[in-house]
Amino acid sequence: MSDSSLTDIEDEDVQNAQPAVLIQLPIEAGLDLPPQTHIPPSDFDICQAKLYEREVEYNYMRRQANNAQFASAIKYKASVVAASDNNAAPAWFNQSMRDLRRDMRRGFQRLRRRLDDTNRRLADTQRTSGKVYNSTNAKGGAVPFVQIPWEDGTYPWGFVHRNQPLPALTSVAVVEGLDGHQSRKIYHGYYPNNDVPENQEERVTAILVAIGCADRSRLVRPDHAE
Repeated sequence: MSDSSLTDIEDEDVQNAQPAVLIQLPIEAGLDLPPQTHIPPSDFDICQAKLYEREVEYNYMRRQANNAQFASAIKYKASVVAASDNNAAPAWFNQSMRDLRRDMRRGFQRLRRRLDDTNRRLADTQRTSGKVYNSTNAKGGAVPFVQIPWEDGTYPWGFVHRNQPLPALTSVAVVEGLDGHQSRKIYHGYYPNNDVPENQEERVTAILVAIGCADRSRLVRPDHAE
């Protein structure tokens, strides 16, 4: 279940939880006002609103009710009809659905926590096995390094930083070719509790250690080639 799906459920709960508003009775027109309607208005409420409108109309035609009183009666009947719905669920059902949605939301949250924990454990396992594998592949390249997840379980290859995807760290050469912004981001991913070193060389060395290649001397540099 995605976060957006959980948010949709929560938003719908908020909408359903809005308190029902009673329909305002019409202004007094010298007649007994109809009783307060149910929520939603029942067939009886609709009939009472219609009868009241007809009685006010009769008085209006005899000049015993003014425009405001007659208009109020008309608006009242229209409000009652508009608020009624033969297919509307009873109040107890709406409450039961809110309770069910709340329980579902809590269940999804528990499931999400378990999935997050599982993903963290999986990332820990892959981090350990990946570092062992990378340590046997010299400087990478011909036999590329495998991806090592960050401390929080994020897989960095292709992670968008400053509108650019981070490169796949498949070799020592790729790591040494990182620019300053990339090395800072990657270092922070592997060492979130440490201050990021200002020195690029320190960051590169630490990143190589994090992905399982600690021996940078395995990279043959042009100025050291025989």
